[in-house]
Amino acid sequence: MKLTTREKILLTILLGALCSWLFGCGKSKQIESKNEPCVSVPSSTKGTTDVPFLLKKYAIYNDAYFQNKLKTPMIDMFEENPANMADTMCEGFLPSGGVGCKMHFSSTFTLAPRVADLTLLHEMCHIKMWMKDMDSFGQQVEHGTNWRACMVQLDTEGAFRQILIDNYTEKTR
Repeated sequence: MKLTTREKILLTILLGALCSWLFGCGKSKQIESKNEPCVSVPSSTKGTTDVPFLLKKYAIYNDAYFQNKLKTPMIDMFEENPANMADTMCEGFLPSGGVGCKMHFSSTFTLAPRVADLTLLHEMCHIKMWMKDMDSFGQQVEHGTNWRACMVQLDTEGAFRQILIDNYTEKTR
């Protein structure tokens, strides 16, 4: 029996709908731990990243990948001079033993939750390695060997796979 092009298209659509109904589509959910599959979902109703979303994700990532050792920084969104996706500045040492840090996220470049998640992890490595990557003149090296080691460690732990691959689990490797 030979099928026409129209019949083949209809059959394909029908089979796709059937598979979707039988096996379900990946539902969006927040990361609860680094071992759970996830799709990053924004907290705001506009479908974009906002400060509460970033603070919530910071707490989740701090627990999952940094053993809650990072102090929570001040986080804000900025529109002016959006040359960078984000930047982090840490100043002085707090009485609690940590440094006081501020993260500034570009409202132009980090509105997409996945981009914000990846950028947040990048900036968290800056906080972790603040003052550890210095040149011979005592100047901060922005992406030095310690910062790169932090990023590689996150990759080894699967942090980026959780963000980039929907419903990723170690079983899917």
